[in-house]
Amino acid sequence: MWQKSGGEGMKKGLTKRENQTLRVIEDYIIENKHAPTIKEIGSIIGWSSTSTVYVFLERLIDKGYIEKEKNKSRSLKVINHV
Repeated sequence: MWQKSGGEGMKKGLTKRENQTLRVIEDYIIENKHAPTIKEIGSIIGWSSTSTVYVFLERLIDKGYIEKEKNKSRSLKVINHV
């Protein structure tokens, strides 16, 4: 399980913020049965810039942790869980 205070449960190759972003997506999908929007991810984490969220999503896509359909809202899919 991912923990804010320690390194336990963190995926190798992911930064603390990347892990946090991935965990927010996973938890949101579990609780709401659909993926969060970029604005919702930013709001949960406390980032006001959607550009920042987008950067972290692109990193997670590049590293093979999530997939996203282009031009489709709420299309995030976790393919490599924390």
